[in-house]
Amino acid sequence: MKKTTSRILSALLSLLLFAALISCGGPGAATTETAETATETGTAESGDPSPAESLPGEQTGQTDGAQPTVPPTPSAGQSTTEPPVSTNEPTEPVEPPTPTTPTPAPTLTPYVDPDFEKEAIGGVLTVEKTADDVHVGTLLLINASYGYDPASATVVNGYNTVHSRPTTTGYIGFQTINTELRSDLLEALIRMQHALVIETGTKKKLVVGACYLTAEKLEDKESDARFGFYQDDDPNGSEHGAGIGVNLTFNDTYTYRLGESAVLKETNWIYENAHRFGFIQRYTESGKGMTGHAAELGHFRYVGIPHATYIYRHGITLDEYIELIKSYSFESPMVITDPYGYDWSVYYVQAEDGSTTVEMPIGLISEISGNNKDGFIISVKGTYTEALSPSEPTILPITETPLSD
Repeated sequence: MKKTTSRILSALLSLLLFAALISCGGPGAATTETAETATETGTAESGDPSPAESLPGEQTGQTDGAQPTVPPTPSAGQSTTEPPVSTNEPTEPVEPPTPTTPTPAPTLTPYVDPDFEKEAIGGVLTVEKTADDVHVGTLLLINASYGYDPASATVVNGYNTVHSRPTTTGYIGFQTINTELRSDLLEALIRMQHALVIETGTKKKLVVGACYLTAEKLEDKESDARFGFYQDDDPNGSEHGAGIGVNLTFNDTYTYRLGESAVLKETNWIYENAHRFGFIQRYTESGKGMTGHAAELGHFRYVGIPHATYIYRHGITLDEYIELIKSYSFESPMVITDPYGYDWSVYYVQAEDGSTTVEMPIGLISEISGNNKDGFIISVKGTYTEALSPSEPTILPITETPLSD
């Protein structure tokens, strides 16, 4: 009986020990299944990396003598690019690209007279002028009352002159290859066209139509449309006969008259800036009563920078200006400051029968022009009266806007 009881107790104790081993997670198949299940669940449900992967910023250690671990397959979003393998071989140096310098926009060079001086050396130079000299110069008054013989004009072929130079001299065009004009007028046109392109960006060019015309052309009424002058022009009373009046148009692939809608920008620029280059609009609507000539939008007259500046700023005609100058003399000239900052002393000398003595200051560049009427207009680049006498020169104020009529 006692032996039977002992066996039963031993069997129960063995069952209890076996159950205790299983509940404590001892080695066996149950442990392996639990680990595999936990791994699958953690990867699929939580998205955590498997134990074999390294987290960003971590390094995986390696035991000496152990086999290298195969790198894991990258997950979505990770780069699969292999790092470059160094061969320790020299490579050809790669030269940096040469920087390109942008082409600067062209700029307008200000007008500078190399002969300009502010003060005279002193003293008076006298020049003798003949009666014929009254009809020579750029300030000639030419109309039905004061004619001009075209045979007396000194002109050059504008087309040949321009096209014999490098293309950088200007862009002006000519209605015909036989266009003739005064050389100083031509140089002023080239400078004006250059400034027009620089300051407005236009692709259009000035085209010289009628300029110098012989008496035969002036008398040919059929040439009016080609040369652009009025039929009532007297052959001896036209500025075209002297080569100092010019009819201008614009052209790209088409010819535009000044004032047309396609060239309003260019037209306005010409009207506002022509005086900077010595030109005036000769025949205006407001000046028709003084000139006795119908208005012409495209007819310009070359008179020189100081005179064009005064006429433009005061809104007067050339006819009025020539009369105004008669109030000024060598001892008391009118002083005009041009758009470039230069002072000009301007005065008048009455023509005498036979020979006329004209006084000019020594040391300053002076220009003499007849007025085609009764005397001479002298333009001196600078002021000089203080060097001749203690009296102050007479200075007529210049305004930036034309005076009202």
